[in-house]
Amino acid sequence: MRIPHRLSVAALVLVALGMTFVGCSEEEDATRIVVDVVSLNSNSPLFSDVYDTNNTPDDTADDFIPVDLVQVTFRARPHDAVLNVTPGGPFGTVRFTKYSVEFRDGINSTGADLNGDGAVDLENFEAPMSTVVDTFNDAVGYIMLIGGGVKSEFPINQLIFSGEYTADAQITFFGEEETSGDKIEISRGLHIRVANFGDGGE
Repeated sequence: MRIPHRLSVAALVLVALGMTFVGCSEEEDATRIVVDVVSLNSNSPLFSDVYDTNNTPDDTADDFIPVDLVQVTFRARPHDAVLNVTPGGPFGTVRFTKYSVEFRDGINSTGADLNGDGAVDLENFEAPMSTVVDTFNDAVGYIMLIGGGVKSEFPINQLIFSGEYTADAQITFFGEEETSGDKIEISRGLHIRVANFGDGGE
């Protein structure tokens, strides 16, 4: 996927914030483990490509609409250093089973209106996931953010020809501390740029 070398000022600010802010579990006072999101999409904005020619622009037979899979890295640590919590032992593991995505445009509560026509183009949703995080360890998971079906519909499908939309997403991960069953929630923000960025890996 060809990615532009220049980011907007807003995107750069969000990158800086993402690099300095680590999302922490909101229920850490009630659990023996604290889980941090140390990386979401490599702490960079998501470049959501709407069309891929598979590096063969003269042959449309192998063209496809990319699905945006975003990598997330969790890190777990004991809430208190005096706790005898070990990886895989009692209270030493957190399992994330679900995530939610809220697309924000500052107006709509159900998603983001990308082109300003009053209709929500990116709808909020929840989806299952399965990522296990052991104490003192990192765990990598993947979540789907924007599917191919959404990109094939108006107005996103018009970006094949030109233009770009931007949106912000609030992603919340839901898990529980195994053994105790205590709930853990972590939220992180992600800036999204949607366009036909081209192919070739530039």
